[in-house]
Amino acid sequence: MSAGSAGTALGPRCPRLHFDHHAPNERAALERLCADLRRDGGIAWSDAYDGFWVVGGFDLVDEVLRNPALFFSGRRDGGRSAGLGIPTFRTPAFIPGEVDPPDHRPYRDLLLPFLGKSAMAGLAPVVAEIVDGLLEDIARKRAFDVVSDLGNAVPGIVTMHLLGLPYEAWGRIVRPVHDTHNVEPGSAAAAEVQRQMDAVLGELTDLIARRRREPADDLTSHLVRASEPHALDDHEVLSLQLAVLFGGVGTTAEAIANSLLYLQHDAALRARLAEGPHAADIVEELLRYITPAQSSARTVARDTELGGQRLHGGQRILLLLLGSANRDAQRFDRPDAVLPDRERRRHVVFGGGVHTCTGQWLARLELTTTLRAFVRRFPDYRIDENAAVPFAVQSIHAGWLGMPAVVEAS
Repeated sequence: MSAGSAGTALGPRCPRLHFDHHAPNERAALERLCADLRRDGGIAWSDAYDGFWVVGGFDLVDEVLRNPALFFSGRRDGGRSAGLGIPTFRTPAFIPGEVDPPDHRPYRDLLLPFLGKSAMAGLAPVVAEIVDGLLEDIARKRAFDVVSDLGNAVPGIVTMHLLGLPYEAWGRIVRPVHDTHNVEPGSAAAAEVQRQMDAVLGELTDLIARRRREPADDLTSHLVRASEPHALDDHEVLSLQLAVLFGGVGTTAEAIANSLLYLQHDAALRARLAEGPHAADIVEELLRYITPAQSSARTVARDTELGGQRLHGGQRILLLLLGSANRDAQRFDRPDAVLPDRERRRHVVFGGGVHTCTGQWLARLELTTTLRAFVRRFPDYRIDENAAVPFAVQSIHAGWLGMPAVVEAS
């Protein structure tokens, strides 16, 4: 990175870099960029997409996340600008993530009966049954793909259960959600993913109509019957459905795949995980180490200072979470090591402040259930790392297109 200015908006000593988080980038290159960013003060200016701030140090990321009045996540201009993406997502605004306080809270509360911590006891047997069925399939095949046969399948099927869709629909629903994180805006691949996503939107809209006529015991029915903050229209219900899809499917899939990839090289941690008592600590540390959702965006509400730089109202901010905040040596001792017993463990995997991920408890449940069951049944699995295919774009999601593996007969 180099010092310079971008017109009159930046000070003369502001670090600058050209960083396009949608362009293909390798994990190692991203980690080097994040290390440079932290070394240079944790904040820099990128001239991509009309310019935005890149924030990486833990304390700065945490400050942005916990101050929604100054760094907001809502859309503007009828949904065409701002929001959680740079550039702004082409989907309808995500509720509650792209709704600012205090309006976001009633929407968030609507999800808690299905996604809150107290709901996990009821979901645990469902998740365990789904995982057991998938492991049975893997045992029969022996040769399988960690991504498509396990990572995508677990949260995909659980999400179908929550929304009220048939389990067998998970593949066609999840595929475009998964692929969205691996395409460059404006590309032919992005157009194809958008076509598939339009079909998903149609299927979800049809489900809303059915549940208005014939309610059932699922999240969609709960939403169409809601009266607070008001009776929801179809757009609001659809947006909440999409929040569950985008917020939970890809991130959990990436956490499962990356965790198994790491655990392949740590037999002692695999054994400790299989034993059970320390599973929650192991999973929490793996989440910090991996950070599946690596970036999110905010918009500056008014002129302010952050990390010694002058920010102006209306400027965008990209929060780099993986290589920066959750690997910040100022926050974590030996940040590039997996240490389940570390004393200082609060991370920003699930964001922070009022917009902390509503589905965090479900993600933990799915990841813990899957990893424990898998390493117990297949302690000597083998992933072919040379054949594994990562997302070409690693700066949004730390995902994989494929990860071939083999298990011994059980």
